Amino acid sequence: MNLHIYTQDSDMWKVISPRCCRETATVLNKELNETYPHEKEVILNWGNSNITRYNVMNIFGNAPQAVYRTVNKKECASLLDDLGHVPVVTEYTEPGVFQHLGFYSNGKGVKFVTNSTDFNSDFFSTKKVTGKEFRVYFCYKPLDIFKKVKLDKNTPDSAIQNSLNGYGYQKNPKELTDILDLKKYLTQLTTSVMNRLEISYGAVDFILEDETNLIYILEVNSAPTLFNYPLIEKFATIINERLG
Repeated sequence: MNLHIYTQDSDMWKVISPRCCRETATVLNKELNETYPHEKEVILNWGNSNITRYNVMNIFGNAPQAVYRTVNKKECASLLDDLGHVPVVTEYTEPGVFQHLGFYSNGKGVKFVTNSTDFNSDFFSTKKVTGKEFRVYFCYKPLDIFKKVKLDKNTPDSAIQNSLNGYGYQKNPKELTDILDLKKYLTQLTTSVMNRLEISYGAVDFILEDETNLIYILEVNSAPTLFNYPLIEKFATIINERLG
């Protein structure tokens, strides 16, 4: 994994991240240094599961081993198994199966299989669930809840929905008020998931199945994209408070 630091020499907050997380690491680094300057250097881990350049004892935030537990889909699902809601399968099921081919972000390394011939039992697999997807941001406590939506009504449907193929997030989705206790349940489950994985900040992706109203855990992200300033501000404020 390539490790990068996106800071200036005068910055005392240093947000370290892999290349795939550098955009958020850059803006979070800027916000922390401008709003909460420190006299002593603070190294914040944003998505690194393997850190060799620094003494791990000097890293603040998510521990590398905790990050690894989130990117390793099989281990993550195993740790969350007793919470329920993880759609793991060991054989092909209709209407399709997601096969996780490695440790990647934003849907990379995931293959959607639509027939039993292409199914490979060597890979960790989850069933396709049809429903509405939600993301709960977490920074030592549940923060905002967003719904995954198409950014353009003309965006074609895709089995793997991410920013690369036209999907984004909507704040204050109506389902949070229309569906009894949905907000309460999502926040409680997010807290349980993050505590189990020992993740201090990140996000959990859920899907509410249309047919059954069951909620499934799709993914846990230890370095989610902070796509607007209010989110960046919240994360920076809480992280600074926790530093004490």
